[in-house]
Amino acid sequence: MTTNRLKFDPSLAWIPIVQAAKLLNVHPSQVRRDRAVVEALGLITYTKHSGGFSPQDFEVLWIFRQLVKERGRKEAIKAITQQLEEYRERER
Repeated sequence: MTTNRLKFDPSLAWIPIVQAAKLLNVHPSQVRRDRAVVEALGLITYTKHSGGFSPQDFEVLWIFRQLVKERGRKEAIKAITQQLEEYRERER
């Protein structure tokens, strides 16, 4: 898995979907599809009318996109799901 980290300007509070698409080098509709996946996995909180991401949520989206590039979409989802299950087991 990638170990690169994003660096944000500390004053950055919000990243609109269109800007997120530019930063991820994908179409805004792809950002929306990726957002739906990471939201369904419980990794981000997204309100329907917000139209963007906090820096923390964008970083999760960025990591997901890196996994998709490295492993493909299905394998990325499988890897994240497995990590979440292991984490939740340790928390019990």
